[in-house]
This record gives sequence, C-alpha cells and structure tokens, in this order.
Amino acid sequence: MQICSVILAGGLGKRLAPLSTKSKPKQFHDLTGCGMSMLQQTVMRAEEFSAVKNIHIIGNAAHEHHFAYQVPECNLILEPSAKNTAASVFIAAQKLPNSILVIMPADHYIIGDFAVDVKRAVSIAKTGRIVTFGITPNAPNENYGYIVTHLFTEKPQRERAEKLIAQKAKWNSGIFVARSDVLLHEFKKHQPDFFKMPFAALPELPFDKAIMEKTARHVCLSANFGWDDLGSWESVARHNPQLIDKIKLAS
Repeated sequence: MQICSVILAGGLGKRLAPLSTKSKPKQFHDLTGCGMSMLQQTVMRAEEFSAVKNIHIIGNAAHEHHFAYQVPECNLILEPSAKNTAASVFIAAQKLPNSILVIMPADHYIIGDFAVDVKRAVSIAKTGRIVTFGITPNAPNENYGYIVTHLFTEKPQRERAEKLIAQKAKWNSGIFVARSDVLLHEFKKHQPDFFKMPFAALPELPFDKAIMEKTARHVCLSANFGWDDLGSWESVARHNPQLIDKIKLAS
C-alpha cells in the first residue's frame, strides 16, 4: 500500500491580511523568512516519506498558476471553490484508493524529525485507525482544536480551553494519517450525504467536525516534533518578527 501525502492548500488566510489576499493566500508566502513559501516547505517535508509522484496538493482552481510556479513537480487536485477540509479529505480518499494518506495543511511551521513520527503513525494507520498528532499546549488558545483521550473539541472559547488543558488535553495538530478506504467508510457512516452530492453542494465542514468528533477509529499520538500553526500575526511574529516590521512600514 503506497504512502501518499495530501497537502491541504485551499485556505484564504484572512487573518493575515494585508499580506494574505484572495488572489495570493498565505500558503504561497514565505512567512518564516527561510526563502521558501509555506507550501514549498510542506512539500519538502513530504518528500522525506513520500515519492514526489505520490505528493498531491488540494487547492482552489483560482490559484492554479501559483501551484504551477511554486511546486510544478507535484500532482494537483483542484477544487472549483473553497469547501473546507472535510470536502478536501473526502475527494482525496476517493481519488487515491489503496493508499495511506498523510494529510497535512500547507501553513504549519514544523521543526524536528517529522518523518519519524509520520512513519510511526503509518504503522498504526495500516491497522484501520485514523491517527492524529497531539501537541502539548503552552497556553489556552481559542484558534486550535483540543483532544482529551478520545474526545475532539474544535476551537473552544477560552474558559473551556482552560478546563481542557487542566484535563491534560493536547492541541489538535490538524495532521491526519489514515487509509483511504477507512476514511471513506467513516464518511459513509457519519456523513453519508457526501456520496449523494455534487461538489458544489457539499457542506462547508472542517474534517475535525465532520469525522474526527464522531469516529471511534481515532488515535492521538503525542508529537515529538515542534509545531505551530501560522494562522495569525501573533504566531508569525514568534518565528519572523522582521516580516511584522515590514508590514507595519508598508501600512
């Protein structure tokens, strides 16, 4: 069974305006100051455990020219409109049968030996589980999902987040590893309407709410790699304060 990397690159990154725009969202920008866009960094990580021919990027058809310029070596699955991550994962599972999918957003900052943790997750995913990585939180954050044992809570308010942390909750990294047939089985069980609708009619649901909050097949592994979701200027400032200064000067 082949390992396929599925990179979710259809977001608009509205919280990072004015840098992130509808025509060029944040995943196509170098947010860390390393000389590569977030998308290119994600592809480079994927190459550590996937052959290039098995790296698939799901994104908006309106951004096809950015994909062609930045990552011409990768396969594209283009969506006519943004439908959130449940639709993207559903399509990937349909298009990539007989595969173990390593599903990861294109806007994460990751350091450390990510590939080692992925290989550990792949061995568990082979048994029919859906694996995600839990990140030890350092403060309550309303922008992240939380995992306590087997319960997923998507972006709780601060008071609820504090209680979850007291229960030893982990942040949900939003990275998932699973067999494509297992994912389709869980969609059939928990979101059967997905199989009856054209893409344009699919609900705009995050994969976490559509499947992970409902499935009994989940496994949460504690991540050994360093992780941050660059979804806000606060998070960008932790890794590239010079970019913040440039934005301020330009405004």
